[in-house]
Amino acid sequence: MRWEAPVVRWEAPVVRWEAPVVRWATPGKPTVGREPLLRLRRQREHLAERPIERSIERPVEPHQPPAPRSQPSPRPEPVRSGPDMSERIGQAIPRLKPRPRPKPVRQGPGLGERMGQGIRRVGRGLGRGIVGAGAWLAGGAGALFRRMLPGPEREARRPERTRRPERTRRQERTRRPVPKENRTVMAIIALSIPILVAVVVALAYGSFGKEARFQRLIDRAQEEITLAEETGIASEEARSHWETALEYACAAIEWQPDDLAAAALQAQAQAAIDVLDSVVRLSPIHLVDLGMGDVARQLVIHGQAIFVLDPASGWVIQLTLNSTGDGVIEQDVPSPLVRTGQQIGDREIGKLVGFAWVNPGSERQTSALTILEENGALVSYDPAWGDAEGETSLARSLLGTPPTGAARAVASFEGRLYILDAIADQIWRYEPRGDTYPEQPDRYFVTPPPKPLADVLDMAIDGNIYLLYADGTILKFLQRELESFEMRGIPDGLGQAVAFTVDRDSRSGMVYVADRANNRVIELKPDGTFHAQLCAEGAFDGLESLAVDETAGRLYVISGGRLYVASLP
Repeated sequence: MRWEAPVVRWEAPVVRWEAPVVRWATPGKPTVGREPLLRLRRQREHLAERPIERSIERPVEPHQPPAPRSQPSPRPEPVRSGPDMSERIGQAIPRLKPRPRPKPVRQGPGLGERMGQGIRRVGRGLGRGIVGAGAWLAGGAGALFRRMLPGPEREARRPERTRRPERTRRQERTRRPVPKENRTVMAIIALSIPILVAVVVALAYGSFGKEARFQRLIDRAQEEITLAEETGIASEEARSHWETALEYACAAIEWQPDDLAAAALQAQAQAAIDVLDSVVRLSPIHLVDLGMGDVARQLVIHGQAIFVLDPASGWVIQLTLNSTGDGVIEQDVPSPLVRTGQQIGDREIGKLVGFAWVNPGSERQTSALTILEENGALVSYDPAWGDAEGETSLARSLLGTPPTGAARAVASFEGRLYILDAIADQIWRYEPRGDTYPEQPDRYFVTPPPKPLADVLDMAIDGNIYLLYADGTILKFLQRELESFEMRGIPDGLGQAVAFTVDRDSRSGMVYVADRANNRVIELKPDGTFHAQLCAEGAFDGLESLAVDETAGRLYVISGGRLYVASLP
């Protein structure tokens, strides 16, 4: 029979101590084992106050009858815990003094140390990654170089550690022969690789360099604009800054045409220069396409009626402006109103030289479009009249004394007709007799003009007679006397004057000159002083002729074979 004493556990505050195990194989013979049976969880004083009341009994075998209660039981007496047991345990366990509990100490690194450690770990990881990538790239480059080499050289340059071991004779016999390589092709491939790399680098540099150059242009344009604004927007001192800013902005637009910032800088600089140069930007409306011509076409305006003469082709057409002034009623170029070779009565119309609208005056009672033929005949057309069938009514008459030479220009004022004769170096003035001019004309110049009329391009009359010469000179005459008319203050000077006009009905005295070289119409005051320049983007490229209606506030031009109308400022 085996009996074990109950385990008593006691734990000191800091130090743990395990008591030896006491076993009794037989009553009265204790033995000591290694396994822990007693652990002190309480202090020794508490163990003394808690006795072990339950005894351990040995089970009775079934085949033996139970012994009477009076007979002594063979089982050992129960062991009880008492003062004697406490004394034994006390003697076996040394007294331990409890140590004072230390104050809690903050353990582990602080926030700064942890951050430093994390950064160092990240740095070490990046370093290892960079080293590994470099090694991989170096290995790949080496492998590529070896593969580029021909067969024998490739085998010769293979590192020792990568060479294959010696093969057996049978393996050598079955090994495929190394194919013969084309050294020229391999050399071309080897040379093309650095060229390809250079091309890629150049493209990358060009892409990034383009952005950098574009930004530099924008910055410089902004700097010039700032300097111009500091000196005064409308001052002449600021002109150089505005012009430089415009150059930078235009260069930036060439790099990136769709950039809004560059477009805004260009518009700002151009607007400032326009103020300095008195530029007025017009928005012309395209009316009809006349096609390109060998000789400049001529324009005559009367109310809503627009007449165009093409001397080279020998025809005159009429267009009608609509009520809003932004188009013509005709859908296409109409049929000629008058043309060379056309029959009027029994006469045939000759070569057309020029035309003018003649208002009533003196002895003339009606107004009409008067067209001059080269032989001195006149063809008249009045839009208010027509024949019984509604057809165009044309009248043809002869001048009493035709010009002695080639007529260069035709004009009219208060019913009189003026014809410039370049060969005779004279302007002939015809007085009306009704609607015809049968009398001999008067000489306008009593003495020869200051400059020969052979160089005259055009003539205009508003009470004064203006002559435009091929060199851009304009002479003004009043009652046969030369008037002061000196062109002054024109920005960049007058380039190539091809035509000019005045409005004889407004009496403003303004003269409009078509400058083909600078794609503009220059407006001059009655004394020739510059007043303004009218510009239109693209519409004034290739100016041929012009006409003005100041009462309606419209400017008509033929440019590049097209007819335009624009509102005057």
